[in-house]
Amino acid sequence: MKQLYGFKWKDVTGLIKLIKNKNQGSLTEIFKAYAKNTGKSKGTVRNLYYAIAKRSNEDKAFADKYLNGKPITVERKKEFSKSQELELVKKILIKQKNGCSVRKAVFELAKGDPKLALRYQNKFRTTLKIQPNLITTLSKELGGAPSKKEYGVPCVNKVLLLRLKSEINSLLERTFISLKEENLRLKQKINELSKVNSNLVKIVERAELPSVKSYFSKKPEENILS
Repeated sequence: MKQLYGFKWKDVTGLIKLIKNKNQGSLTEIFKAYAKNTGKSKGTVRNLYYAIAKRSNEDKAFADKYLNGKPITVERKKEFSKSQELELVKKILIKQKNGCSVRKAVFELAKGDPKLALRYQNKFRTTLKIQPNLITTLSKELGGAPSKKEYGVPCVNKVLLLRLKSEINSLLERTFISLKEENLRLKQKINELSKVNSNLVKIVERAELPSVKSYFSKKPEENILS
């Protein structure tokens, strides 16, 4: 079966058909529509699009046949340089020091552009994860200590965490014992009721009893259950 970088050919031609139809809207809308029609994730559809774009730029015959000779141009994001990364982190920390949340800070730095704001936020969080010492150092230089809670990284006291784990384990153990005892009690009760039921059946079946009605009409002291 013909494939394109592991993608089925019918998926390749199906997405190309939508791409060539300008009435489908933006690429995001096209990806969403194709994902809905095929049951694929938007991420898979996006990867398929990049695969088509790559082939269209490497294979002229492919571009001529399927894209009217026009290779797909994919705008590549420029990576942050070290100086740009440092500057971004500093600006966010300064805004955070002045009372801004990271989300608000990156939104302001991106001048309201949601895609750029998301990129700034992801870069800041990646830096926080990979270079936590850099965040701490810069924050101290700016006259404040970084708030891990603000960055989305909960600050947990280890002693309290261990105590909490111990309490949880103790609670689970007590619950297990209680359930085990209750289960044993119910089994014993079931056995007792089974014996009573068996005795009732034997009594009802005795020939000397005129009827079941007469048995149950006896006084309490005459009833074996009393």
